[in-house]
Amino acid sequence: MDKAERQKLILLILLIGMAGYFGYNGIGAFQGVSGLQAEAAKLRRERDDLQTQVESAQRMVANLDRIRKEREALEVELRDLSRRLPGEHESAEVLRNVESLARRAGLIVSQVRRRPIRPLELYTELPMEIGVGGGYQDLVKFADQLSQLPRLVTLNELRLQAGAPTAADGTTGTVSAQLVAVVFQALAGGPAAPGPTAKP
Repeated sequence: MDKAERQKLILLILLIGMAGYFGYNGIGAFQGVSGLQAEAAKLRRERDDLQTQVESAQRMVANLDRIRKEREALEVELRDLSRRLPGEHESAEVLRNVESLARRAGLIVSQVRRRPIRPLELYTELPMEIGVGGGYQDLVKFADQLSQLPRLVTLNELRLQAGAPTAADGTTGTVSAQLVAVVFQALAGGPAAPGPTAKP
């Protein structure tokens, strides 16, 4: 092989090497094989992300009916609770009902004193201290009647004290009790003003 053929062969090998190099790495606007591989990997990652988002959306759609039913049930419960919260004009009536229920249950009401109103985020609490005396069964009857009121009223801070022995064996059937009846009032636009603390 003479010198000219060797030069041609070397030149051909260099051209093939450069074509392979630029074909793999790219030149100018042409990305080359490595650029295409990187682009393909990027597209695969994007496809996987989209697939994950689609699966998440499908799970949400599958749960949509359950979530909608739960929301509707919560709205019904909230409407029911809202109906049980008296408005401002009804609250005084509910407080009077609590006192008259105690008397109708057979209890002797010794004291009724309102505590300051406690405005909270969604409702206002109207506490009222009540001192009663009578039979234990009468006190239980009073608590039962309170639970059956159409408006929401709770008994808190219940302190019982047994009365004098009334039976031959020393047992007693009477109690005196100090308790706090709390009426819950719906907020009417803004926080309620502090209420009176004097005895009605």
